[in-house]
Amino acid sequence: MGCEGTPFTGHVLVTFTGSLAKLGVSDYTFVIKYQDYGLPVRTESLTNGLVVEHGGRLEIHGSSKTSWTRLAGDAESGSTVLQLEQHPVGWTKGDQLLVASTTSRKEESEYVTIAAVREKQVVLASGLLHDHVGHWTGRGS
Repeated sequence: MGCEGTPFTGHVLVTFTGSLAKLGVSDYTFVIKYQDYGLPVRTESLTNGLVVEHGGRLEIHGSSKTSWTRLAGDAESGSTVLQLEQHPVGWTKGDQLLVASTTSRKEESEYVTIAAVREKQVVLASGLLHDHVGHWTGRGS
């Protein structure tokens, strides 16, 4: 989809359908037998997935976007503004971000929606549910 010289700039929605009752039913399952490819004997059954077979290649080229960055400062619960270390490329109103937890509690990671982007500042559509520490970059820093 798209190519390096002309990336796809539209929107794609992939919807996988089915039911738990059809799991394991051969008409709705893709079975991989590793021994067919000279690998150790092992079989996997896949449902509801995007599969590229052995020797195949899937290329998806889209618009250039900053994939991740760090907070430049702390973002407190209720805040609707994130101060970032760098200006995010390609981020626009309506995009969703995952703000990772900065504690040992993974449930403090949260999805947010962008309302606006101003240089290194991202305005959120609603306030954060948790505090996120921006001055600590991890072990050994």
